[in-house]
Amino acid sequence: LAEFLASSKARYLAALKEGTAHEWTVVMGNEAGDLDTLVSSVAYAFLASSRDRPMVALQQTLRADVRLRPENVYALEIAGLSDHDALLYLDDVPSDVQYPPPGSKFALVDHNALNSRFQTAHIQQDGVDRPEPAKVVGIIDHHEDEGAHTGEDVSPRIIQVPTGSCSSLVANHFRLASQTPIPPELATLLLSAILIDTDGLKEGGKAEDADRAAAHFLIPLAQQHPEPTDALTTDPLVSQMTKMLNEKKFDVEPLGTRDLLRRDYKEYALPRGDTQVKVGLATVPLGLARIEEPAEFWSEVDAWMAERGLDVLGVLCSFRSPKLPKKKKGDKTKAKIKSKTKTGRPAGTHRRQILTVVRDGATIGAGDLFNGLEGAEVLDLQRITLPPQENDAATDLTDERPGGSKVRAYEQRNVDASRKAIAPLFRTII
Repeated sequence: LAEFLASSKARYLAALKEGTAHEWTVVMGNEAGDLDTLVSSVAYAFLASSRDRPMVALQQTLRADVRLRPENVYALEIAGLSDHDALLYLDDVPSDVQYPPPGSKFALVDHNALNSRFQTAHIQQDGVDRPEPAKVVGIIDHHEDEGAHTGEDVSPRIIQVPTGSCSSLVANHFRLASQTPIPPELATLLLSAILIDTDGLKEGGKAEDADRAAAHFLIPLAQQHPEPTDALTTDPLVSQMTKMLNEKKFDVEPLGTRDLLRRDYKEYALPRGDTQVKVGLATVPLGLARIEEPAEFWSEVDAWMAERGLDVLGVLCSFRSPKLPKKKKGDKTKAKIKSKTKTGRPAGTHRRQILTVVRDGATIGAGDLFNGLEGAEVLDLQRITLPPQENDAATDLTDERPGGSKVRAYEQRNVDASRKAIAPLFRTII
């Protein structure tokens, strides 16, 4: 796998300079750059590539941003890919070449509509700029179908909802469709992505039959022994990998507000009448109560919205309530952490919160958006207050913030609704 990644990267970069990149298929995940999107693209490229149809996996993130996702680094390391130089990131593409080049072909994983920045190449012919659309030739995804790229030349076109992990769909498809065997290091990567997306295949969680089927045949490949296990959730490899991946995923203490906002971030240009509303959704593994420097937090939020040109920013918090500290024998002091939250959830349980910011002058009224969210049964929202801004009391945020933006914060009582459910809801409301 490491040899394939390094070789395909070097050959593709050479093809870009030589003007032969149209011979390649670029396998690309979504812009959030999570483990599932990284692994899906690597696996698709490795298992579908051939001499007459070369493929390369391209990550829509920057090389320097690898540090924002320690769970990705850990998964690559246990798969024997600690040298990240073999992976192709967006900023590895030379700045002096047009990208995408004319004739570009893309296979999409973990999303099903090509990002606008990759949709069109420009050809200079007789002094005239002629746009040429890029082609999408394959899709494997587990998000809501956006209805793009539906032609017969898109093969495979697999969009299966619900499925916990796109990596499950990639593994299941190429198990039958590819002549290339899955090596142990790729099996380990695929299994890592499935486990982190399904919380260890937990019963009653996000894991579906496709996820369990993929894990069942990947576990013996990753462990390099022939006996599959029936008790997936109690398999030692599953338990150990899930524990370590979750520890890494929530280890975000070194990150500031800006890094947390862009760490797991997706952007949408949503139609509203004859205009568009630009929405950014950032998934953050911390609760809103962790805002310790409100002035710095709001300054970074405003700066990020300005940098991205956003009308709306949604901060989607997914975290666990603090657990009760263990008492030492004979310790009669009262615990400083309550055993239940204000929502009645026991400490240590999974919680979700949403912070929604609508800039002044946005093409959608804040009231329309807030009312739409509050009326959505799939979220089951409850208004909450935020930590106070400097020199201010805590507020339910019905007033404007300085600069005119409107803000509301919510406890999301349906914790099963992730960004996969929230993004389509924003689209419907807008």
